[in-house]
Amino acid sequence: DIELEAVHQAMNPSKGPGQSMKSEKRKINGPLYCSKAGSRLRSTFEHFVTTFIAPHVYEQTGYRNIFFQAQPCLRFSPPAKLRIGRPHYDRMYHHQRGQINFWIPLTSAYGTNSLWIESEPEKEDFHPLELTYGQLARFYGNGCSHFTLPNSTPDTRPGSQ
Repeated sequence: DIELEAVHQAMNPSKGPGQSMKSEKRKINGPLYCSKAGSRLRSTFEHFVTTFIAPHVYEQTGYRNIFFQAQPCLRFSPPAKLRIGRPHYDRMYHHQRGQINFWIPLTSAYGTNSLWIESEPEKEDFHPLELTYGQLARFYGNGCSHFTLPNSTPDTRPGSQ
């Protein structure tokens, strides 16, 4: 057993900070999406969306029907000297204009191991989402730029969006 914050140590000990871990992440994500555990993950995700997210969206917007991706997108931010990804708006990837992002770190998210966002479109007042296990953040990723920094902490931050 290994703590989630140290999952980077189990991925491939020969890969040092700053080296690409894309293939290592596939080793973790692949089985999650194509196994009995993946089926339980998708079922839990769907239950979470229908019992928590959908009522929240209805309360905030009045929309009863929502669309959501079929399975959660799991991302890892391991200790590294290079950032994973680049600052972006989800509209750059042709996401729907009305999309609302919900970000759920699976461990504490702080400083450089967190997701950085701006508070309003084009404001450029970037700040990290500092959350603990069990918390989530809602933001407008289609209009607000977001990114990760090189993770200078000793902890991997796995999260779901």
